[in-house]
Amino acid sequence: MQRLVLGGLVVAAAGVALALWLQADHGRAARPARPTPAVTAPAPLAPRPPTAAPVAPAPAPGPVAPSDPVRIVAPAAPAPAVGSPVGFDDEPRDPAWADDHEHELGLRLRAIEEGLEDRGVTVTMGPPECRRTLCRVALGAPDAGALGKLYGVLESEQGLYGWADTLVLDRVETAADGKVETHVMAQFVRDEP
Repeated sequence: MQRLVLGGLVVAAAGVALALWLQADHGRAARPARPTPAVTAPAPLAPRPPTAAPVAPAPAPGPVAPSDPVRIVAPAAPAPAVGSPVGFDDEPRDPAWADDHEHELGLRLRAIEEGLEDRGVTVTMGPPECRRTLCRVALGAPDAGALGKLYGVLESEQGLYGWADTLVLDRVETAADGKVETHVMAQFVRDEP
């Protein structure tokens, strides 16, 4: 029995030795070789067409303090009346309609002027002048901020909103001392010709 065990050990040892020998010498040839990464020079890049520089988004406007001046952007030329084939100076005057509207516009403008004065904002307004569908008034203010506040009231229900059909703001003239002058035109839609 000892011989049998001893013989089995010799056969097992021989098998292990053979396996190690195959793995060490001949096993390398039997296994597929690992691919080695090839080192090559990068291909030259094709030139790209020129592109425009990216445009950064404009910063969001911050809150406006009551003391900040308001920047008013006006058209380059006097604005024509909206929906009217002629400008203010070309429109004929309808005396009855114009007299009524000049009176009403004068009352509204005085109320606006007094309301702004109560808030410490000084503005000047010339006498209104009306034609057939258009009324125009000259406006003045010590600075753009005061004019902006006047515009705000004109476009509200305390001003001309709901009474006039359209408001057209004219170009703003700024003097060297910062005083501003402009005109505003109110247009009315009339049913009869």
